[in-house]
Amino acid sequence: MNKMILGFLLLAGVSTQAAQVPVFNCTVPGKPSTVTLEVAVSDNESVDYVTVTLNDKGAINLFTQMEKGGAQKQVAAGNLGTLVFGEQISQGDDGVLRDSGILSLSQDAGKWNGLLSAKGSVYPLECTKL
Repeated sequence: MNKMILGFLLLAGVSTQAAQVPVFNCTVPGKPSTVTLEVAVSDNESVDYVTVTLNDKGAINLFTQMEKGGAQKQVAAGNLGTLVFGEQISQGDDGVLRDSGILSLSQDAGKWNGLLSAKGSVYPLECTKL
């Protein structure tokens, strides 16, 4: 498993050069709303390289990789769900993935909502599809 994660990270590092196309802008509901999130997908790679930029008292960059067209298929079906990884992703001998999280967005009655669980926090999200 560790070799698989290392290979994934090496491939992901190469993919960061791809142009990113924003897909969602999200906020955490609140007054005032100070936490924002952007989801973007690469437009010229052999895989979908998905980046998630969370702004919560500073920028946090997360990423994942899907088969080409996978992100678009999920969004067209009304949802987007994936594991996301931080720059310090690691897996210990205990099998725990550290610096990782889960992104889950879904469409209901024309509105996109969901959550991001990462960095020890859970962020409820209201999103606009771009």
